[in-house]
Amino acid sequence: MGFCTHQYAPILEQSLPCIAAGHKNSKLYQWMDTSYFDEMIQHLVKNQTFLNPTLDFAWKGIIDRTPQFELEDQKLFFNPALQYVPEDERLVTLGQYHWADARPASDREQFLTGYKKVQEFLRKFVTAGGKLYSGTDSASANTPGLALHHEMQLFVDAGIPPMQALLSSTKWAAEMARMDKNLGTVEPGKYGDLVILAADPLKDIHNTQTVEKVIKGGVMQNIGYHADYDAPFHLTGPLTKHLYSQPPVIANLEPALIVQGSEVWVRVTGANFSPNSVVLFDGKPVETKFVGDNELHGRLTANQTSHPGNYLIGVETPKPGGGVAGGLGLIVDYR
Repeated sequence: MGFCTHQYAPILEQSLPCIAAGHKNSKLYQWMDTSYFDEMIQHLVKNQTFLNPTLDFAWKGIIDRTPQFELEDQKLFFNPALQYVPEDERLVTLGQYHWADARPASDREQFLTGYKKVQEFLRKFVTAGGKLYSGTDSASANTPGLALHHEMQLFVDAGIPPMQALLSSTKWAAEMARMDKNLGTVEPGKYGDLVILAADPLKDIHNTQTVEKVIKGGVMQNIGYHADYDAPFHLTGPLTKHLYSQPPVIANLEPALIVQGSEVWVRVTGANFSPNSVVLFDGKPVETKFVGDNELHGRLTANQTSHPGNYLIGVETPKPGGGVAGGLGLIVDYR
């Protein structure tokens, strides 16, 4: 957004560290020439151009909202009923909040300079009659669903009225997709899709998160999470292993004999292990280190090995996919 004059030819080269960090545009925006804003906005509005800023994706990790958004993501991801979401996917998403942690203060200042210019551009664009549609890039590294609420919050932070922020996720989004004959507003003849909130989002846009009921096609929906969810398709392979885990297979255990009261890490080797796989001792999960697809380490405490006997060591990978691998024998001998 905005124009940069010829004197900024080395922009791409200067932005390479930002590209390496996975945020291709964040550093470029500091060079937006604000003197061109009005001309560009007039052109965009005249041609009925919709803008999708994806502020949440491009700027989290830099802006003041970062701690709030990260905490909300954490609360969602660690909901007991959502534990089928693979841990590696959760960590990738949460890691996006820290991509700029190691960057020097001067870089952060440049990022924020660009962010303020983007806010100014969007504010002027909407004031001039421009329309936004709220996108999140959830497929890349944003939290599905929650990221949409965050995006609307950032629109309001930029000075865009709450009503226009709501339109970006309803009426304007439907118009952009050319589906406004059926979607986007509550009118006779359109789909009966409603979200009922407990508080007014026009007073505080954060109230979009106070969802009490969802009606789709005139039918009330169950909006709770389902701990027993399983993927409707069972794809496996290197391109899908994080979406649907293969059943784990265990082949070897080291050591297979320990002394009563030992505190020890056991090495389990096999196949199809995932970052969220856990080692089982006597059917119960223990502290686990993921070494690779073929190796896990499990920690046994002195309390767990306090009684001599024969025990089974297994591996469990949670849904979607996954399963429990049958146990290998571990002998706890008398001291």
